[in-house]
Amino acid sequence: MPVEKTYQVYYGINLQDYSDIWGGRTYKTLLVKEFPSEYLTSYDTSSATDTRFEYPSLWKNKYYIDGTVEGWVSFMNTHASTTYKISSFGVELIKTANIPSNETILGSYSYTFSTPTDIVAQDTLTVPIFVNVEKQLIEEDERLIFRVYMYNNSATALSVGSVFIACYNSSSPVDMQIKIPYAYSG
Repeated sequence: MPVEKTYQVYYGINLQDYSDIWGGRTYKTLLVKEFPSEYLTSYDTSSATDTRFEYPSLWKNKYYIDGTVEGWVSFMNTHASTTYKISSFGVELIKTANIPSNETILGSYSYTFSTPTDIVAQDTLTVPIFVNVEKQLIEEDERLIFRVYMYNNSATALSVGSVFIACYNSSSPVDMQIKIPYAYSG
């Protein structure tokens, strides 16, 4: 009997007063199905060039992820006057139980620009992402993590204080959106 897939859209946000510890890591960035109240204080960016977004629910149900995770992520240059370059970026969809260092990468996507791309001061670069995942079971005690990272050349992370992963709690514009194909395990 074929498994019926459902696609769920998630948004990446960074709430100022949120924190959760799972699998030995502290998460301050979230994947959410809907933007929470606009009155919740949020940061524009992740303040990092390598950020993990936690989806803190669905961990009491078994389900499969099978298909292509697609969407977009945005990188924001917060500097007032300097243009920075980004040469590559990547994303990973990860499952993890509440055990330190027990992570499984379900799928990943990386892209290298043929010429490093400029992000001018106070501007944003939005890029598409596609992560292929082949029928991965998510157990009752596991959560999903979506990792986003970027580099200014093939081996050097961008310096802190320049370009960050955009993730503001607002639907206008949407900084990060992913659509995950899943089906509940009977």
